[in-house]
Amino acid sequence: ISYPLRRELAVGNRILSFLIGAHQRGYDVLLISPGDEPVKLAQMPDRFRHKVVGPRHSGHAGFIGRAIRETILARKLLKESRNCQCEKIFISIPSMFLLFLSPRQKGKSTYLDIRDLTWEYLSGNSWFQSLAKRFFRRVAKCRIGRFSSVIVTNPAENRYLQETLGVPENKVTMIPNGISTKQFEALFGLGKKDRKEGDPIVVSYVGNVGLPQNLL
Repeated sequence: ISYPLRRELAVGNRILSFLIGAHQRGYDVLLISPGDEPVKLAQMPDRFRHKVVGPRHSGHAGFIGRAIRETILARKLLKESRNCQCEKIFISIPSMFLLFLSPRQKGKSTYLDIRDLTWEYLSGNSWFQSLAKRFFRRVAKCRIGRFSSVIVTNPAENRYLQETLGVPENKVTMIPNGISTKQFEALFGLGKKDRKEGDPIVVSYVGNVGLPQNLL
């Protein structure tokens, strides 16, 4: 992943659930990500390692500057993944350059988790970003076929992959964003005293919102 593993970031809950799921199925798990120092997970006391690839640069940058930084980081992360002796490789984006720069992995199962279609968020107001958007869309269509399977978070992404990028339906799996079972169970008991008997309990998860959700 191209973000540090922290719960306060939108990527945290999702990636952690995949890590724990793989660990519970008996896999040795190696996480490769930026960060200040390797993390230790109480849910995975053994068979888990974390390889830190430098800090992720913070702060604002222009479109070109951010693209250059994302490209450099993606190259470092992918280089480390090539060096590891892994049977399966799981790449999670919103960093589109992890998709664009991913090489073919002979003899390995490769999985792409698409949390955000970030290239589609580029503004069409300027000719440059409009051109970049079409270019990135074409690159995504060429590169996505290198993966054994693709995971999306919602039906709209599912349709996009099949209709726009031409990914076969049997290669796409939908796993929604959300909270863990433990978190849900903690929330489930809230408000029972204040509701009428028979009324349903609705638990809403509201994450980060912004441009992708079209708040304007």
